[in-house]
Amino acid sequence: MQNRNLIAALVFLLTTSFYVLTLSPSLAWGDGVKLQTEAITGESFVFSEMTAEEFKPDPFLFSKVGVAAWDHPLYIMLGYTLVRSLPSVDALWLVNLISAIFGAASVAVVFLISIRITSSTLAACFAAFALAVSHTFWWHSSTPEVYTLFVFLLLVSYALLDEYGKTGKNSHLVGGAFFLGLSASNHILAFLAIPAFVIYFLMARKTLRFDSSGWKKSLVIAVGFLAGFSPFIIQFIRVSENFSIHETVGPALGSTFLTRLDFFSPVILGSSLITYASFLAFQFGPIGVILGILGMRRVFARAEPSLRKILAFFIVFMLFGVLYRVTDQFAFFLTSYVFFSILMAIGASHLLTTLRTNPRFILTIILVLSLLLTPPLYRLVPQLARQNGIGDTLLGIPQIGTGLRD
Repeated sequence: MQNRNLIAALVFLLTTSFYVLTLSPSLAWGDGVKLQTEAITGESFVFSEMTAEEFKPDPFLFSKVGVAAWDHPLYIMLGYTLVRSLPSVDALWLVNLISAIFGAASVAVVFLISIRITSSTLAACFAAFALAVSHTFWWHSSTPEVYTLFVFLLLVSYALLDEYGKTGKNSHLVGGAFFLGLSASNHILAFLAIPAFVIYFLMARKTLRFDSSGWKKSLVIAVGFLAGFSPFIIQFIRVSENFSIHETVGPALGSTFLTRLDFFSPVILGSSLITYASFLAFQFGPIGVILGILGMRRVFARAEPSLRKILAFFIVFMLFGVLYRVTDQFAFFLTSYVFFSILMAIGASHLLTTLRTNPRFILTIILVLSLLLTPPLYRLVPQLARQNGIGDTLLGIPQIGTGLRD
């Protein structure tokens, strides 16, 4: 265990160095500017633009932090606190650093989850570093975004709840529920953990208990979750002082998300699935995709039902990303990539333990090379696209701003 924690710390330090080296140095663009502004001012942009007649905040800190689906209370509070605590450091850079730190921390947790499942240091390191250099996760770890904080909190919750299944300790149960609440305080996507657990119970053929022991566990979960979710609850109460329940509940529950879900068009669904498959291949390459699929097969082949929890989380977050049709749809694929990387670790571990010495050595070299070549590949792809007349317009990417398009 000590060695695993030491390697995890090394994974964190290496990934942090990589993300800081490639970190956006100052002002971002698009949603990044909005998030930087909100974190530095401690206010949601919608409320900050309202007049005193439209919105009357209380005199206390974070009185203008909202709870709509596009608001991220925990992220704003953390960013504001960090900026105020280090006034001599450039505020824009500090906000960007949040993404890097929690991105690296998420990669370290992926390593810990993977090595606990596979007992293979090589397979766990490959999965963690493959996620670290994957295009979408790397991008979100080097620009001001809320997703690395969300993913970190969700992974810690997952790890603690998984540990509870093995130890039965209430400290793991309440800790897992607490971090899930914190994750939901940052992004309402955390509530997708509920259908993920439902699918897991179905796949593992588990049943819920409604005796006194079951009710006690439910109470522990509720207390832990509400404690973590308290920043959101407090802000919801404060916002409700200015708006009706109808005006507050709809945005808070993600009515915007629900209106963008598309279940009924086979053409759109097929197009979205192809888009997802293409993005997945771009993240991990053919080797990663093959290992992930092999990992899925091993999940069902092994006699540990808890492994199916990983697959359940991947399925739920993948389906949401596929069904949620927005311009930045790629961002909503990200969480599924995290769980797919753990499936990759399972697949890699299986091959490393079944192959003979020489093929195993060759596979190790291939895995290392695939990691080292990924960043140069991402640098090369735009150049190749431009040379072949492929640009934003052809791909249907909308114009942003008034500058020249690449």
